[in-house]
Amino acid sequence: MIDFQTFWHDMRHEHQAFVNHTGVDFEVIPKGLSVKINDLSWRVDWLRYSSVGDHLIYGWIATPENHQSSKEAFVWLPGYSYGTPTPDSSNLVKHATTICINLHGNLPDHPYINPAGKDDYIGNGLESPETYVYKNMALHCLLAVDVATKLDGINPNKIVIAGMSQGGGLALITAAHHPNVKLCFADMPFLCDIRNAVFETKRAAYQSLRDAVGDSEERLATVELFDPLFHAPLLTLPTHITAGGRDPASRVETVRPVYPQIGSQIKAFRFFPEAGHVFVKEMPGIYRKWMNHVFFDD
Repeated sequence: MIDFQTFWHDMRHEHQAFVNHTGVDFEVIPKGLSVKINDLSWRVDWLRYSSVGDHLIYGWIATPENHQSSKEAFVWLPGYSYGTPTPDSSNLVKHATTICINLHGNLPDHPYINPAGKDDYIGNGLESPETYVYKNMALHCLLAVDVATKLDGINPNKIVIAGMSQGGGLALITAAHHPNVKLCFADMPFLCDIRNAVFETKRAAYQSLRDAVGDSEERLATVELFDPLFHAPLLTLPTHITAGGRDPASRVETVRPVYPQIGSQIKAFRFFPEAGHVFVKEMPGIYRKWMNHVFFDD
């Protein structure tokens, strides 16, 4: 059974070795689409970059049009889906450039539909940590940060990682292992306290994971390699985490234990007692407030 520290030491080495060998190989594909939120607009183009395993990863980039760019990159990671989130009020932040990726090699316009109970991938490759689906997904996220630091108009010292559900869990993991991330937002993060969540949470994705794990301690230990609970002590950057009192997927009982483990002196846990597993409309304002505070001296 592989040791957590050993596995993630090797993951960081694999990530850096890929960058050293390949460089940060990406392309912005002009689309010239426009998205408007209230009185603010962003130009949306597509993004493509090389990742591990000969994968091409696609996504989109939304650049401020009628409001001044703050040179911040807001890297938004997707929830549990084969698709890509659309640019909307949940991931577009005033003055910031948002980058959002697809973790499966699909195009940015692939439908953003939760496959739970129909075409789950949560248990794929559990035979080994090297083949588990979340291994490459985590590496794709780390490389997305590298891309963000190289984009025109972005200050590499103003990289924010964020996401909801699966995206929130991956944001915590990415922030724990990439030194260029300066601020992390994790809303209703998925896969937290997995040893308890996998048996106590009744949602379809967790049922698929229970079926894949069976009675194998080794398979459960493989999933634990991607449990934010164990990455939290490595988070030394400002970190904001949320949970909903009526969330059936990322239950507060599984999210709350992550917070005291976070290594940063600047952190917050915000509890929305009436919220389910949904985006909370107050979040963009919180994002902007925290970003202003963290980057206030630039």
